[in-house]
Amino acid sequence: MNYRNVIDPAVGFARGRHADGSWSSPFDPNGKYSYITEATPFQYTFFVHQDIPGLITWLGGPNSFTSKLDLLFQGDHYDHGNEPSHQIAYLHDFAGSAWKTQEHVHHIMTTNYADRPDGLAGNDDAGQISAWYVMSALGFYQVTPGVPIYQIGTPHFDDATIAFDGGKAFNIHARGAEAGAFYIHSATLNGKPLRRSYLTHAEIVTGGELTFEMSRTPNPAWPSP
Repeated sequence: MNYRNVIDPAVGFARGRHADGSWSSPFDPNGKYSYITEATPFQYTFFVHQDIPGLITWLGGPNSFTSKLDLLFQGDHYDHGNEPSHQIAYLHDFAGSAWKTQEHVHHIMTTNYADRPDGLAGNDDAGQISAWYVMSALGFYQVTPGVPIYQIGTPHFDDATIAFDGGKAFNIHARGAEAGAFYIHSATLNGKPLRRSYLTHAEIVTGGELTFEMSRTPNPAWPSP
């Protein structure tokens, strides 16, 4: 919970702090500082994988949190070539605006990757940038390492299959995704309505059918009942 000691409530961003408790000045959330490694205070403010609900509360609740995420993307402060940013697009799922996760994930997949030698947004760093694409193209991503939950983004293919030992398979269907329909209108898991923006590891490795009804317009009501 130490993140609460390094996010300045007066400005709403992670910020350098001295031993006497005072905050480092001058301060710009998009500045480069010695107390931040390979990122900006704005980006690292969202680097709280272990307690995202707590972070949302700490930053003023879902509406305030969503506004801060919007400010980051609208201001072009997201940096996909820098791995500490990789969970950020999926955080809208936690704040009740899954359609914005779908929008951002689709944009990142289609603008930061290309099938050429320089087709990655940055140094792959042991495969992380590639892994983000593989997972996201399937339609989900593990935001918190070690926690067996995958947040749903937006599938990039009409059909995809994950094959497991023993003949089990997890089939993902999203008709229209390849044609550019990247918003999720509704979803079913093994024939039953899926009204949450995540999957568990057990649901995937057990095998089954995940079906998305895709749309070209957002459905802010999904995944709420």
